[in-house]
Amino acid sequence: MISKPEKLLSLFKSTVSLVQSSSSDEYISDDDKLQLYGLYKRCTDGELSKSGTPDPAMWNVLANRKRNAWRNCDNLELDEAMERYIELVSGFNNTLGNKCQRLRNEFISQSTGAVDNNTFGSNDDQKLPLIATKAKINIIEKLTGIKPFVPRGELDISYSDLSHGFLQCLKPNSSFLEAPMRATIRLENEIAQAWSGSHSSKSHVISGLSVRSLVDLYLLSKSYPRGSEVIVVPPIGIEGMMDVIQFHGIKIVPVDIAPYEKNPLIHVDVEKVKQHITENTVAVLVVHPFGMICMDDDEMKALRQVVDRHNPDRKIEIWEDCAECYAGKEGYKGSEYANVHFYSFGTIKTSTALGGGICILNGMLDDTSKATSEQMTRILHTLHDQQTRKDYLIKVVKAFFLKLFSRNPCVLGVFVSFIAMIGIDYDYLVTSSVKGFPTNISKDSNISEIEWKRIKAEKLVQRLRRCPAPALLFLLNRRLRQSAATSTVAKRRMRCEEMKDLIRQHLPLVQMPQGKNSSQHLYWLFPFTTSNPAAVCKAMSKSGYDVPTGTSQLGCVTSFIFDNERCAGTCPNTELMMSQILYLPIASMNMSQNEMCLIVSSLENSVTLANERKSTQKSPQSMKRRSVSFGILAYVTFLSYWCQTPLLRTVQMLCSKILPFFITCCCVGFSLLHVMRITMGQYYINCSTAFSKYNSIMTEVRRSDGSEEAKVILKDSGAKLIDRPKVHDQAYDLNAQEALSLPNFDHKDNSDKNRVLLTGATGFIGSLLLRELLLFRKRLMIKGGVVLIIRPKRNQSGSERAKALLANDMYSFLTEKEKESLITVIEGDVSRPRLGMSEQDYGYLCNELNISHVINSAACVNFTETLERAAESNITSALQLQALSKRIKNTAKYVYLSTAFIHGNYTGSEDRPLPQSLFKFGKYDPFKLYHSMMDTQSYASAAMHELGFPNTYTFSKSICEHLLMRDKDVQTVIIRPCIVGPAVQEPFEGWAGEKPSTMVAGACLYLKNPYNLWSFRKERAAVIPVDVVCRFILAKTFLDHEDDQESLSADDASNGISSTGSTKSTEESLHSSEDSYIFPKDSCSIVDTNLGCRESNLGGHHEGRIYTAAWNSSSPLQTGFQWYNFACAIVQLGCAKGHIDKNVAYFVLLVSFKIFSSFDLTLESFSKVHRIFVHWPFLGIKGVCNFLGLKPRFLHDLEKCTPFVDLPVLFFPFTSSTFCFESDLKAPLEFNAERYMFSSTLAAERFVDKLSKGPNRASIAKPPSRGDSSIIIAGKRSKRPLSDLLWCLSQPNGNYAIRIVGWIVIKLLRAIATEVTIDMDSFTKVINAMEDCKAKDSTSKVIVVLAPTHRSYLDFILLSFITFALPEIGIAIPNIAAADDFSRVPILGLLTRMAGAFFVRRGRGTADLTLDKKVKKLKKRHTDKTPTCIEVFLEGRRSRDRRFVDPKTGFLKCLVKTKGTHVIVPIVINYEALPEQACLAEEADGSKKNELSIVRLLNWLKVST
Repeated sequence: MISKPEKLLSLFKSTVSLVQSSSSDEYISDDDKLQLYGLYKRCTDGELSKSGTPDPAMWNVLANRKRNAWRNCDNLELDEAMERYIELVSGFNNTLGNKCQRLRNEFISQSTGAVDNNTFGSNDDQKLPLIATKAKINIIEKLTGIKPFVPRGELDISYSDLSHGFLQCLKPNSSFLEAPMRATIRLENEIAQAWSGSHSSKSHVISGLSVRSLVDLYLLSKSYPRGSEVIVVPPIGIEGMMDVIQFHGIKIVPVDIAPYEKNPLIHVDVEKVKQHITENTVAVLVVHPFGMICMDDDEMKALRQVVDRHNPDRKIEIWEDCAECYAGKEGYKGSEYANVHFYSFGTIKTSTALGGGICILNGMLDDTSKATSEQMTRILHTLHDQQTRKDYLIKVVKAFFLKLFSRNPCVLGVFVSFIAMIGIDYDYLVTSSVKGFPTNISKDSNISEIEWKRIKAEKLVQRLRRCPAPALLFLLNRRLRQSAATSTVAKRRMRCEEMKDLIRQHLPLVQMPQGKNSSQHLYWLFPFTTSNPAAVCKAMSKSGYDVPTGTSQLGCVTSFIFDNERCAGTCPNTELMMSQILYLPIASMNMSQNEMCLIVSSLENSVTLANERKSTQKSPQSMKRRSVSFGILAYVTFLSYWCQTPLLRTVQMLCSKILPFFITCCCVGFSLLHVMRITMGQYYINCSTAFSKYNSIMTEVRRSDGSEEAKVILKDSGAKLIDRPKVHDQAYDLNAQEALSLPNFDHKDNSDKNRVLLTGATGFIGSLLLRELLLFRKRLMIKGGVVLIIRPKRNQSGSERAKALLANDMYSFLTEKEKESLITVIEGDVSRPRLGMSEQDYGYLCNELNISHVINSAACVNFTETLERAAESNITSALQLQALSKRIKNTAKYVYLSTAFIHGNYTGSEDRPLPQSLFKFGKYDPFKLYHSMMDTQSYASAAMHELGFPNTYTFSKSICEHLLMRDKDVQTVIIRPCIVGPAVQEPFEGWAGEKPSTMVAGACLYLKNPYNLWSFRKERAAVIPVDVVCRFILAKTFLDHEDDQESLSADDASNGISSTGSTKSTEESLHSSEDSYIFPKDSCSIVDTNLGCRESNLGGHHEGRIYTAAWNSSSPLQTGFQWYNFACAIVQLGCAKGHIDKNVAYFVLLVSFKIFSSFDLTLESFSKVHRIFVHWPFLGIKGVCNFLGLKPRFLHDLEKCTPFVDLPVLFFPFTSSTFCFESDLKAPLEFNAERYMFSSTLAAERFVDKLSKGPNRASIAKPPSRGDSSIIIAGKRSKRPLSDLLWCLSQPNGNYAIRIVGWIVIKLLRAIATEVTIDMDSFTKVINAMEDCKAKDSTSKVIVVLAPTHRSYLDFILLSFITFALPEIGIAIPNIAAADDFSRVPILGLLTRMAGAFFVRRGRGTADLTLDKKVKKLKKRHTDKTPTCIEVFLEGRRSRDRRFVDPKTGFLKCLVKTKGTHVIVPIVINYEALPEQACLAEEADGSKKNELSIVRLLNWLKVST
């Protein structure tokens, strides 16, 4: 450095004077001008960060570039900045540069101190050519300040090769064309022939997934003993290779390179290798790093002699790692003295095939090479899975984009700047993209470093052990047969030798590793070393060159050894070289001499900078200020790239033809969307009012508190609008219905502590039945508790499943001690012999427990089960439990849960409902039907189809009833529930168990997969609440049957049921062996061969022990709901909660309710339609994805929906007919069917929401929390639609002005708010108030007036947005009474007027005379289809700026004057923070209120966001 700073300052001032007085004709590049400006500002004004200079506007590109240049000099000391300035000017090859050079030379000669060469550069003779100092600035750099970025390399593959690889990935695997394994073997043979044609014919060639895979395969075939050693020389390699060797228990012995002072010499010292050979040595691995052949033939021969002499009895092999040395047909062929050669064709290798490797076994040295190759091939084909086409296709796509980016530095510069701004490391991104087998395994702190490395190696080997895909082998074969590699390597060597000469001439301090013979360097990489590689890498990156430290995964072998402490310090020379190494982007890039000079010039500056400064820190604002307009940037970049790339010219031509077609499609799509909204929008709103009436159920929860009475928990949402009883509440009470009243045995002596045996306790009905039994145990005289038969499932024992069941809140009335004493769990399976119990448990159950009742609620409710499986689950299990009831001491009463749909294809009528008697099978004997179901099934199948049973479930249940009623030794009660829905009261309203079932399952599928086709008709739904069913079961179970032993009717005899019991043969069949699944084939029974009238099949007499759990046919119509209404409620709830898109909802309504309803579809015709439009496309999509090996995100959802895709067809018989039942249950008038219907849809929505939350979801058996009434409609946490614009266009209400405003608002709210929620309970009260007003005066127009407490300008926006975004609440989009200030704002005034707002003059001291006219006009437009809603701020005692003012009643007077009925809705809107808080504070202090304007509106938006 200069010894006298004052002389340096004088020289600096002189240089500045020269620059300022220079002629404009003097050429100075834009880059140099910017650098001069930055250095000058640093020397004169100091650091930018301390200057306080304001930031320029973002669109002022030139000012931003100047500011960046100044900021880049902040880290320089003052002396350094002046020296740089002088050096830069003196380097100009013009008059100005010559003058400055003379001043500089005079200064050096006069100075007493010496000048460091690194400061002012070398002498004139060493200067680079003039062209290297004049870089042309790209147009993108001028516009944006972002430099082009030269990548570290370009993939050695053409677009033609990539296309071939892509097509091979799409080629179908067809055994008709060629089986995959046959194709693999054929391609392997072709590869071997291609290699043998240019290399030794005596070698054996094996193709593999990679070199590491081949090494693993070779070691598997050799089976070296653990503890063997492999010498690695020179000790440079990749981690994966070393991991594979060590995975097989082989130790790595590295041999260091020779010490160096100048250029590292990568050479193998044979004598050193000899010293490291031991008795455990099995091989010497010779590595040729960077494409540098480090041993010639003489040295390899000497090494061969050394290893052969060491132990003649046990040969030590020589392995040659030529992974980086492939040079085409005429290239390096490997040494004849090596046993094995490995060549790689990975992503960044020469002649890449994007994977794959070749192993060549030298047959001239080893007689066993052929056997070894055969063994390797056998292992590869038999034990290794094949690489999937998807994996290779991903590599092809990655390679396409890598090549695309690497061909244009301008585009890459933009990309690098962009990812740096969003925090992505470019070097990591590129390195991870080219890695063949990334193993990103996080380290566990509980395991050691060695163990972690072993685990990582094991994971790597698992990924390596795969057979290469045929597409990879095809491309590898294609690349081997091409001759381009030879010329590519020749040009590369010439280019790199020229670069080496330039560096030696101009950068003598830069070291470059070299081999003993430079002619053997193939330059796969161009490495060089420097003392500060990190600083040089950053400096070169700033100059626009990617000079990384980790282009490949090469490193010193000692860092890859598991126990690296053992090898610490053994290879200091190699470790030093690899720690300082960098790679110039010259090897695989086609560069001119000018471009190479530019690289050397930049490298010279970077090395100088790295030597002067210990570290280079980037200003934290440097990347932020690059945030120029990326829209303009991308556009200009694309145009620049478009004109340069021939491939994109083709794309341009295609786009000129595709663009009109695309525009036409958009227009057609927009038209269809408009027509769909016009035709189905209002239909969607009017199809159901359940959501607007009953969404308060989300906060109103009826549940038990542990007593026999229920209490209601209601949310207090403030003052009521109208003081009246809530007609929409569910006033139904289980305890008030006579058919559900329970007997009271509490007064009787129960010293024996009776118990109830219950099966199916983990199911929907069974779990609630268990709760009811435990809750009423004293009243029902079962103080001994309940015995549960539970089968183990999913690695859980029966006891564990029972414990998990009892942990639910619905059993919270029991203490832990009571749960243990009252619940007895016996592990078993009712469909297995002896109920799946051990002999000890079975005896304990029969002889020691005092069981009074056996309730069988276990069943397989699967409509698609085979006849045999249905018989096992629903008949065999029931018969075995009946037999158990007889074996229990004192003979327990047996209660069996059947189904109400056991009458075949009969639905009943109001005049003749389906009776509570056995269904007559006519000529078919139930006993033989059961036998047939378990055997050939032909007899049973014919009966099932002839009698019209829609599924095996109802068929098996009907047969089971007959078989159960034959046994007169056991009191048997059959309960027939219809479709069981969620609870109406117990344990809380809407309870639906832990898993969706029956109608809730259908609703879940509807919400989860709305694209399915359903057929819902306006038929009455045969649905009964589950708590009503359970209470009915208990009432009939504990009802005394005094006439149980009476003889049966003649109908029973005709069905083969004797008054004294069954026939002898049947009795023997039933009870001869309880371990039997199937009755003996020689069993016989009385068969009624006279079919008679089909109507008689329904049965005509009441059995006395069969009860139907369904609302009987005489129930009032208003106590039931239609399937059509149920489906409409599901659609509206799904849209409101974000599960279903509006456009999908319109399509569903159109198809299911408009089209299907116009056709009288039968089950057969609907099945065909569903199969064509749903089932086959569903399976087709899955098949195509599996065929191509693709796993898109939506495929996971399709897999989940697969078991339920045919559910609409299975439900069709029940949703297309009205069933009329004879029953003891009559629905009371107070039962609100519409409310119950909506609570069922809410239960389904809770299940869907539970599934979407993942494994940490809360139990669905808990009552909904009060927060469930709030719906998120906007903000960051709201569910984002596919497109905000499409979402706005699909809303059913509003003109296009409102939709444009809605599109702006949803984006604004997402930017400024975390979430926007509304309390649905409050809006329900508005609807109730409107209905009350209509009920009082049906002719009066009911006008809703929304009156928010005005705290922010967002209030009006939010209320209007709520009614626009959530039309299901039943409130029309309001006409806003806005201050006339808004009308004077350009654009905003016009937009709000078009959106329906009207303007009111306020603050003038006089009334607005036009207000009455405007309000009257709005009221005249009010109809039922287009209701009028007004939104106004009624300023009261306190204004929005918190001042107390007199109430203003002008608008209220206007409402009264214009007549009509009004529902005024005060609304509170709460904010965590107000955007205009500061403005309100100023107004409260007395400041004048600012008038509205576009500028202030934009400022308000800026503050808000």
